[in-house]
Amino acid sequence: MSQDILLAIVLPLAFLGLVFLFFFFWFVLLGYYYYRFALKRQKSKSSEVIIENMPDLYSVYRYEKEWFENLKLEDVYITSSDNLKLHGYLNRQDSHTYIIFSHGYRGTYKEATAQLKQMQKIFAPVNILMIDQRAHNLSEGKHLTMGYKEGGDLSRWIDFIVSSDKEAKIILYGQSMGAATIFFAEGYKLAKNVKCAICDSGYTTIHDEFRFICHLISKSLNPNFLLKPAGWFIKKIVKIDINMDEPRASLSKSKIPTLFIHGMNDTVVSYFFQDQNIKAFNPNTPYERMDIPNAGHCLGFYQDEQKYMDKVEKFVRKYL
Repeated sequence: MSQDILLAIVLPLAFLGLVFLFFFFWFVLLGYYYYRFALKRQKSKSSEVIIENMPDLYSVYRYEKEWFENLKLEDVYITSSDNLKLHGYLNRQDSHTYIIFSHGYRGTYKEATAQLKQMQKIFAPVNILMIDQRAHNLSEGKHLTMGYKEGGDLSRWIDFIVSSDKEAKIILYGQSMGAATIFFAEGYKLAKNVKCAICDSGYTTIHDEFRFICHLISKSLNPNFLLKPAGWFIKKIVKIDINMDEPRASLSKSKIPTLFIHGMNDTVVSYFFQDQNIKAFNPNTPYERMDIPNAGHCLGFYQDEQKYMDKVEKFVRKYL
């Protein structure tokens, strides 16, 4: 074979190989970047991290510092199904009623001290357990999973309470990813001690939420440009498929009466997810909804505190 013919074959193949390697590494790098941005644990374990890193989103939230610091809190721990040590703060009262609060993405208990303070008054005496989600604050974990594994963690927190109090009556309360965590948990066979759930601003699926966030980053950007490599990388590293139909599938099995709350001006988790979640919910299980005009992400409480808490109280008392 002549040198000219050899070059005519080798050079195009070499070029195609370089193009392939370029796009492959770009695909991997883009996927890794999105994984680090979206799911990898932040370096700091401080409970201040959410306030420092997302001041615009959380500046409206009212942290009831004095109330929290006056609580008699125990540091409690469980072990997850994948052997992570998970932390929570437990305020014990002379009561069989419990509230488990599940915080949101990159969040802490500080998201809901104002709401929990009100709930403590309404349902007094009541035990309050504020959990640190995996890869947050004092809980172990290299990455979070947007509710997928957190739902299993929540089921273990429920078992933790029931193991020491067979008469426990448990109220689940979650915001944003914390609400989605409850949605995922509702697919498990939860103890009958769980009486109801309050889910504020939860999303439908991980893919839907990622897609919505991509549109927030740039309306001209095709979400698949990010989500294809991100989904591939997340599946390899985190072992979850962002295209799965959870938590909608879990909601379809739910036996937990659920109050769905969502602000109609939510720009972080689409308000339109509310209808989809309710449509997916088990038609044989009671539910109620609260749609709050002009409220942003998890800000319905601050829009009208009295109306919010009245709805929560009336709903919960039906099932306690």
